[in-house]
Amino acid sequence: LPHDFIQGSITDIANSSASLGSPFRLELDGGQHVLSAKAVILATGPTGRSSIPPGLKSVPPDRGQLMLSWTELDQVHPKSNRILVVGGGLTAVQVALKLCKLGKTCILCSRRHLVERHFDIGLEWFELRTANKCMSDFYYQNVSDRLTALKAVRGGGSVPPLYMREVERAERSGRLIRVIGEATYEGLHEDEGQVHVTVTNSKKGEKRIVVDQVVVACGLDPDCEKSPVVKSALKSWPIPVYGGLPSITEDLRWKESLPLYVVGGLGALNVGPDAGNLMGIRRAAQLVANELDCRCWLREEVLTNPFDAFN
Repeated sequence: LPHDFIQGSITDIANSSASLGSPFRLELDGGQHVLSAKAVILATGPTGRSSIPPGLKSVPPDRGQLMLSWTELDQVHPKSNRILVVGGGLTAVQVALKLCKLGKTCILCSRRHLVERHFDIGLEWFELRTANKCMSDFYYQNVSDRLTALKAVRGGGSVPPLYMREVERAERSGRLIRVIGEATYEGLHEDEGQVHVTVTNSKKGEKRIVVDQVVVACGLDPDCEKSPVVKSALKSWPIPVYGGLPSITEDLRWKESLPLYVVGGLGALNVGPDAGNLMGIRRAAQLVANELDCRCWLREEVLTNPFDAFN
């Protein structure tokens, strides 16, 4: 299909005039470029703050000892041989395996044993015989209860079987060590630059670990205002925010009569727990396409009554 692709960051969004029916005016990269659009769809993916366990918030980040997932892996020092990765989901496992392939010895610390499953939500949300009931039960809750339901359904991180087999192979090779418990920063050895961490397990007690660097891969705490475009939209058209997620309308509009739509994880309060999965994305895409009347050509061509020719 004919389209334009523009690379940049939207820093401001507003109506061209006070009327809701007027086109949107979007500024890119601090006003270097300006776009005009009749409708806008926000499909930005997860937005928020990196989740750092309480026990590791005092690790000094200015010396490169604390890294936040993929965003800072390029700061891994060539002389760092032992690296602690904290997290129990797919991202933490991917980071750990990446470090192992770089020749590092990686210690993967999670609060519980890794959960192996294909998807991060239950299969009942994908099964055609039960998905409609799951969505219906979700929609019948008020917004604050939906937030609780989102956390309950997802239930923490999980790892697909394909990656679990890689984890097991890395363990057998000695490159990967798994520990279970809460990690707490104990101090920094000034001379050698090593980080001292204690991992506390309610059943096995405490275990002291000395590493060169720490990577936190515990996901994001939702905070939609971390996105400049969302922050700008909230300023132009204020709406309630629950748990860091915007409370949009049932047809995924930012607010009634405004052709600004939200899909993906950012719209989870109205799309559902699978908002970031392909099933939720497809459902949201169908809804937005219908709202934008993208299939109007069907009524004019494909769905034309053939008997009209006899009139």
